[in-house]
Amino acid sequence: MLVAPLRFLAALVSMSAAACCIARHEGEHVLGRLAADVGRQVDRRDGVSQPQPVGASSRLALILAFTCTTVFGPCLMLPAARAVLAVLAVLCCNRVMPLGELRDLLARHARTGQTTVMEGVRLCRFDRPVVPATSMSGTSLAIVAQGGKRLALGDQVHDYGPGQYLVTSADLPVTGHVVDSGVPTLGFGMTLEPAELADLLVEADLPPRPAGASVIAVCDAPDELLDAVVRLLRLLDHPEDRRVLAPLIRREILWRLLTGDSGGAVQQIAKDGSTHIRRAIRWIRENYQEPLKVEELARLAGLSVSAFHRNFRAVTSMSPIQFQKQIRLQEARLLLAGREYDVTTAGHRVGYVSASQFSREYRRQFGAPPSVDSAQLRDQATAPALP
Repeated sequence: MLVAPLRFLAALVSMSAAACCIARHEGEHVLGRLAADVGRQVDRRDGVSQPQPVGASSRLALILAFTCTTVFGPCLMLPAARAVLAVLAVLCCNRVMPLGELRDLLARHARTGQTTVMEGVRLCRFDRPVVPATSMSGTSLAIVAQGGKRLALGDQVHDYGPGQYLVTSADLPVTGHVVDSGVPTLGFGMTLEPAELADLLVEADLPPRPAGASVIAVCDAPDELLDAVVRLLRLLDHPEDRRVLAPLIRREILWRLLTGDSGGAVQQIAKDGSTHIRRAIRWIRENYQEPLKVEELARLAGLSVSAFHRNFRAVTSMSPIQFQKQIRLQEARLLLAGREYDVTTAGHRVGYVSASQFSREYRRQFGAPPSVDSAQLRDQATAPALP
């Protein structure tokens, strides 16, 4: 009667001993990553993401790992217990593997600041916290593999960390910075092109999904999305494959976004300009130098002035006038950083009639007068903040 259990135990000992030869130290390594990566569920209250308790699957992984160590450890000896622990940890929480490989790829390929490695694909590395910086978000995907980032749109604040992604579904004036997490921040970014998404929507015939009130979404990245990003970055080591495979993997990433938790927001990118507020946002973005007449924008959006104001603020967290001012000041900053324009000319180019008003609002936005700020921009490289 004891033959079968003894055979099972002997087989378990043999497998564990063999595994320990190739993964002697993997148990502690994987468990350490597991503890660091699991449990980042997000509850967005008042626009700020808050860390939540470890999820059920992660608790199961930790319980099984603990059981493996305490129960089988004395029987199988410590090295074998480490190997079994590694296998259990990976099987119970396999998202550690794609996230870990993504972290390793970014650590190898990302230079300090932001680097474009393929068309529409950016990597970032920040070894220390970065002061808040304003920029236009574009329509984009950003994934954090290590560390943490914060993006603010008006009074909305979005925090995201390892294993989470952020999607911006409109080109918005945002303020972003790298938070102090005690480790270098490593991230992946990809531009989301409306035409590519529209083609995929038509081909797949996906049903429409609600976009939600905000044009920014923070979600936990599923394994399938992380795996696709990892495969895209592996092509950096195989340039001969990049031309053929990169477009296919980019398409897979778009598909994962369309069918994931942020699918409603991503669908809106494909319908660029089709919704009432987005038409107004696009008009302001393309005509920021022009005087802004809210009544005409409301008519463009097909809304009353009061309804337009209410909906515009709900989407962008600012009024149309504030939105236009943010874009004007950021465009002026780019002009001044390029040495081609003096302060007065740059202000006029972006739509300011009064040079004193331009200087006053510029200083309020960027913390220094235009002449001083532009000189600092030219004298030292500034690290752009990824959304």
